[in-house]
Amino acid sequence: MIGTILGIGGIVLTLIFGVYTIWTTKKSQKKVSIGLEKKECYSLFKKEINRLNIDVNYAGNSIDNYLILFKGTLVNNGHKDIDKSSVYKPLRIKSKNEFKWLESSLSEVPQGATVDLNKLDDTTLEIKWDLLKKGEQIEFETLIEIPQETEIEDISDEFYNSLDFDFRITDVNNVDKLSETFPKEKKKIRRKRKLLIMGVFTFIAGLYILFSPELPEYLSLFKDKKEIHYLAQYGNENKSINVTPNSEGQVIVQNGDNEEELSVEDFNKQISLLKIDTVVSQPDSFLFNRIMGIIYLLTSIMAFILFFKIKLSPTMAKKS
Repeated sequence: MIGTILGIGGIVLTLIFGVYTIWTTKKSQKKVSIGLEKKECYSLFKKEINRLNIDVNYAGNSIDNYLILFKGTLVNNGHKDIDKSSVYKPLRIKSKNEFKWLESSLSEVPQGATVDLNKLDDTTLEIKWDLLKKGEQIEFETLIEIPQETEIEDISDEFYNSLDFDFRITDVNNVDKLSETFPKEKKKIRRKRKLLIMGVFTFIAGLYILFSPELPEYLSLFKDKKEIHYLAQYGNENKSINVTPNSEGQVIVQNGDNEEELSVEDFNKQISLLKIDTVVSQPDSFLFNRIMGIIYLLTSIMAFILFFKIKLSPTMAKKS
């Protein structure tokens, strides 16, 4: 009974993971995709320094507010190159009004690519490129002025999360914030944890089921199926027979390859049991258990493959 339940469970799990693998693979393979990662974002002048009344000047003007340096990476994380023929409106990165972009510059561009970074106004940057191949990235850094009333400890996440994007690029619906914990990223983390638990559980269960026949009887889940063979007077001869009941209330008498169905009354008339001849084990009864163990192990392998297939942003990978 337990073996049947585990067998059905193994088959169902295999089907579920098979369908899930195909669905996840197709859904995760975006042909065109762009992401912005927060590489670094930190304060250049903290409150304690500002309290000393030190004058800070930029372009000849006094800076009364705090300054932060933001280093970002724009990456083509899709499966297709993005050239300028696909860009109808260049990518613009916009911040809230309280964040003022002072100076911006490129720190790393793909080899052979032409990239332009322009500040259109105090809250908007524009990035242009001629060709951004899949996997290539553009790194830039910018100096930002923030109001003094802002809590400096929280400004990094607040600034990054407030960024918005304006563009028209073929097949690109949005720019992913790769360092931000959005519900989509949280779902990925929860999915990875579930897959890890499922993988570990099915791996242990598979090993246990597969090698259960070799374990001591008090540890084994499956017991060896045994048959009692009786020495019986059957007709004019003494024969070793195996007796089992069937669902119709009859008795099945097996003698080697010969099998006969008798009613209880006929059995008592024709056969006289003399003694127990032998107790025979049926090793073939473990074949089903072996198959179920292998199915569970294959299911665990599928779970681990899916676990490593789900990619988190570098920042979230460190946190998880």
